[in-house]
Amino acid sequence: MLRYLSVAIFIIIFFNSPISNARPAITFYTESYPPFQSLNSHGELVCFSIDVLHATQQYLDFDINIEIMPWS
Repeated sequence: MLRYLSVAIFIIIFFNSPISNARPAITFYTESYPPFQSLNSHGELVCFSIDVLHATQQYLDFDINIEIMPWS
């Protein structure tokens, strides 16, 4: 009986932990291609494609990461 109780407590603690509630993330890679995506003077990604990805974030069940890479 004690064994079943300890397993039940372990399961309850595990599924209520912040690790199990973490949202998965997907990374999008892009290149600098104005006017669709480019870096501003502060080093932030801006422009049309980036705005579309951020607008769709509210409808998705995962986080979005966007990284800029050179074409090569």
